[in-house]
Formats: sequence, C-alpha cells, structure tokens
Amino acid sequence: MEQLIDLRHPLAVLAQQIDWARFDQLLGASYHASLGAPGISTRLMVALHYLKYQHDLSDEEVVYAWVENPYMQYFSGEHFDNGSGSCQGKTNSWVAFFLA
Repeated sequence: MEQLIDLRHPLAVLAQQIDWARFDQLLGASYHASLGAPGISTRLMVALHYLKYQHDLSDEEVVYAWVENPYMQYFSGEHFDNGSGSCQGKTNSWVAFFLA
C-alpha cells in the first residue's frame, strides 16, 4: 500500500502519528478482535468513527468511501490487495455487518 499512496497525504501522516496501541488499551474491552461478531480491529473501528465524523458521513457512506479510498484504508491499517482478493472476503463480511 505504501508504494501506491503519497505518504505525505494528511491521513497517512496522521496514521503514523496516532498511538494505535493506546486505543487498544482503552477500548479493547469494547472492540475486541476475537469477541463478538464479526471480529473487527480496534484500529479499524476507531478509524471508521473518525472518518465518519471528519467527513460528516453516515455509517453506510463511510463504509463505501473506505472501500474506494486507499488513504482511508491505509489510515485504518487495512487494505485491499488488488490481486488475489484475499482481503475481499474479510471486507465483505464487515461491510455486510454495517449495512445490515
């Protein structure tokens, strides 16, 4: 992903400045990767909430924007691989969760 984006983009810079481990410490009980369904990382949940409010988007709109925007994907620590599609199934499961 880093070869495809400009690391000077504001979201890329912000992603590198945030202490994501601190969010895991503070919110881990609420957003746990293996508890509940589906398993979504704390970083992804925090990033989606930030993007939603930063860009004044609905839940559905932020998910669609994330799928189309590599900077949002990089910011959240997730990305499509654009080749084998190995990330597609994971993404589809949580997109379906949000849109249900």
